Amino acid sequence: MTRDKFYDEAPAIFRKARKEKPLTQEKAAEILNISVRSLQLIEVGARVPKLDVALRMAKLYKISLDKMMDMVELKFPPSNEKEEQSKSYVSV
Repeated sequence: MTRDKFYDEAPAIFRKARKEKPLTQEKAAEILNISVRSLQLIEVGARVPKLDVALRMAKLYKISLDKMMDMVELKFPPSNEKEEQSKSYVSV
């Protein structure tokens, strides 16, 4: 999944999970110990949550970290010439 796909899918997943609780953005932000504005930005895809926030979101919304990580494709640049020639990237 590409980074763009994260921005397409993750916000809807987070928003849906919050509404299923049901929690307002204000209450969820309080529980997550973040500002309402930060949660709003995460839910519209303008911000990717930091790891500590992502962990709290996963616990609150009962979303597995595996599912959260599946939403993001990480690419690591080659570390030497041989790898650079093969242009191999790692997806997590």
